[in-house]
Amino acid sequence: MNKMVFVEQALKAVLGKQIGELAIIKQFFSSDYVQVVDGKMINFSEFYSHMQVLKEATESITIEIKSIAEGENCVHTQHIAKAIKKEGTVSEFEVFACFHLMDGKIIRCEELTRMLSGSKHDNDLGSRT
Repeated sequence: MNKMVFVEQALKAVLGKQIGELAIIKQFFSSDYVQVVDGKMINFSEFYSHMQVLKEATESITIEIKSIAEGENCVHTQHIAKAIKKEGTVSEFEVFACFHLMDGKIIRCEELTRMLSGSKHDNDLGSRT
């Protein structure tokens, strides 16, 4: 499987119907994983907590890949994340991300997010722990 397909599958699996499932997360992400979102750095356990927060707050999250490119050990994406909250409101974000891979897992992600629509309260949804 090429890296672009792997990253796209990771996004859709980890944020999909089984959001917050540790086994799914570990299938794609290294235990040494680090994520930097809009300057905020979180480690693997904080990333897992972030997934739990999303699971509690959302009914569903869908990912639409707008563009994707592969480097030697990285994949860059521009994607739209659409979160339908439990109370029925919708928040959408444009995400620019660089996923670094090693030994068949994502080890690091650097991303910038921009809210396209939704409540200002959800502006930190991409990194909330």
